[in-house]
Amino acid sequence: MAEDAAASSGREKVIMTKTDSGRDFPVYYRKALPETAVRARYPGFRPGVEVLKKGSIRRNGARPLDCDIVFERDAKVELRDGTVIYADVFRPADDEKHPAILCISPYGKEIGGQALDDLPGRVGVPLDATSGFERFEGADPAFWVAQGYAVINPDPRGAYMSEGNVNLPDL
Repeated sequence: MAEDAAASSGREKVIMTKTDSGRDFPVYYRKALPETAVRARYPGFRPGVEVLKKGSIRRNGARPLDCDIVFERDAKVELRDGTVIYADVFRPADDEKHPAILCISPYGKEIGGQALDDLPGRVGVPLDATSGFERFEGADPAFWVAQGYAVINPDPRGAYMSEGNVNLPDL
């Protein structure tokens, strides 16, 4: 029945089988939005490194950066199984090692398919409390890099340019 409903909706799916207590059951997948979908808000694949200067403002009314931040956009990350995913890395502008905060979700590493602006009243988060570099439900680099942390925002398997299939229970 569920399979018929998924098929009739026109969504693509891949059926995998997993084992739970010795029983097999189907797990349904559907493809993520294409990068060209307006709702995906995909800014394009643009690998590179830039320094975001202290005081920079990404959008009017947003929080200015408290320090210089090295921004590595679309950095290639090869996983143990050879799958390649891409991440945006924000880190202090020095050559030291820093602890990292990993913010992973299927929403897109930069802006993405979900944003605070999509929710009523930004769910109580004022625009000037965030820099605009944060991903949905993720750490804001403007705050955390100034505290000495690196912030890593990967696109998981199957999201945007990352290889593989998104598997939400594994996030």
